[in-house]
Amino acid sequence: MKNRRILYYCLNLVAIVLVFGVLSAIYAYSNGYTNKFYISLAIAIISLILFVILFIQYNFANHELKVRWVSYLTAKLDENVDFENELQNVISNFDSDKDKHKNIIPKPNFYGTKRFCDYSVIKNGSICYGCVVEGNLKLFSPSKFVNQVLPAVLVYSYDEFYSKNPLELKQIARTLFNERNNNFLKNEKDYFANIPVVNELVKDRKVYVTTVMVCRRHLPWGGFPSGNLIVPVIANPENSDSVFIVDSKYWTKNLIASYLSDIKLNKIAVSEEMPDDKVESIFGELINSDTKQNDDNNDNTK
Repeated sequence: MKNRRILYYCLNLVAIVLVFGVLSAIYAYSNGYTNKFYISLAIAIISLILFVILFIQYNFANHELKVRWVSYLTAKLDENVDFENELQNVISNFDSDKDKHKNIIPKPNFYGTKRFCDYSVIKNGSICYGCVVEGNLKLFSPSKFVNQVLPAVLVYSYDEFYSKNPLELKQIARTLFNERNNNFLKNEKDYFANIPVVNELVKDRKVYVTTVMVCRRHLPWGGFPSGNLIVPVIANPENSDSVFIVDSKYWTKNLIASYLSDIKLNKIAVSEEMPDDKVESIFGELINSDTKQNDDNNDNTK
């Protein structure tokens, strides 16, 4: 996080120098100051090159993130996963990290999103399971801009039932999405926070639906290439409108595997929502790696 702040300030400083260089070059050229023109032009060109380098460093996945994402390829889902235990392990992983800036996202530029960036929730909130209902379309498409922050809607609950059975949240998410023309999802420009869900699926349990600001860097492989994915979230609904998806570096192997498994299982459904090549371009390496392994096993059998 500290390195990103340094990059951010350097990027802004270089942008200022670039503008200054361009304006100086224009002024020198218009007044016939040949030497000053070439000096200003050189400053502008050097600044432009530095800006491009810093822009790439700031917005694209760094080496550490690439290594982590590659490691997800080996994640295999155990049989009979104890989701309650997996959640406790996520909580333990999260609490053991003493970095003051953990899980903080860049603040989005959308109007009305300030209340969804209350970072005190990261310190004072609790972790539970959530499920994606819908999201900005860019979250479902490939992007190398890993620090991009975009809005999405998800349901979540602290009820013990969902701690043990988080997959039950999927049906609630699907129902809300299917009925979106008649509920609070109707106007996609409206942001809302921690609305209690009331329908026959929830019964007497507390389930909330809310808008979240999603940082792609925190997602396995940087996106939502499938619908209704289960994600650990941190929230404090009694005191704040903000809910954050827990950075995938704190997830367990089984939750990573479950996330990627859902994507592969839903690949046919996803292809109805967006071009299949987009799914392949994000997860092609993952899917192809499994295919290659199966082919190798078949060859060995022969």
